[in-house]
Amino acid sequence: MRIPVTVSKLIGEREGTESGSAVIVFGTANEVLFTSELPLEFNDQVRVMNRDGSLNARGKVVALQFGGKSMAIAVRFQSEVANWIIKPTPRTAER
Repeated sequence: MRIPVTVSKLIGEREGTESGSAVIVFGTANEVLFTSELPLEFNDQVRVMNRDGSLNARGKVVALQFGGKSMAIAVRFQSEVANWIIKPTPRTAER
């Protein structure tokens, strides 16, 4: 998986002045992992969006791994993502 995206840091409900390009290298229905040079911190709110806008999701930084100039960042989506290529599996009813 290599999906180019723009990541923007959110300040409250608005986008802040910091944004940059990134490439998603791993994703699930709930999280994505990408590398970035953005100065993000644990619990920062971000927006992840691809070029055509079909992926436009808000999330929270849940993990960081520093490595030289860039860092690996894990973001957990705040809600189900409508146009995401990975969908959650339906839960079966408990008996």
